[in-house]
Amino acid sequence: IPDPGRGRRVGLLKTLREFRDVVLARTDEGRELTKAYYEHSAELNRLFAAHPAWTIEAFSLMAVTEDALQQAVADESPTVTLTDRRTRRRARHLLSSVREEASPALRESLNDVEAFLESHTTISARAQVTAVPERSRIEVSIAP
Repeated sequence: IPDPGRGRRVGLLKTLREFRDVVLARTDEGRELTKAYYEHSAELNRLFAAHPAWTIEAFSLMAVTEDALQQAVADESPTVTLTDRRTRRRARHLLSSVREEASPALRESLNDVEAFLESHTTISARAQVTAVPERSRIEVSIAP
């Protein structure tokens, strides 16, 4: 499995931090996701260190969504649209793999993350990034 390389990882992490600070920080749900990540970061780091393929898959998923995340940050848009149903399946599989080895507390948070993603996901025939006026909601659309 190819490693995206340190420079690429740094760029992806920068995009994720900007998304956290510009988009997620605007909503209660987004702030809860961020809080859960930091509460479980030590355990997540241990799990991902024990499973290098998970790390590569996580960065691969981030790379697939990077353009949409950057667009959401640039527009300060609460809506992110993806175009690949396969990405959604891959993300679910990764969450499932981590959940299998997670502590009960992390497992509960991962269930919350998955529920959040499911409740904010629609299937779209084409990709587009649009703002939801006066709403602080993140929606992910994944085309077939």
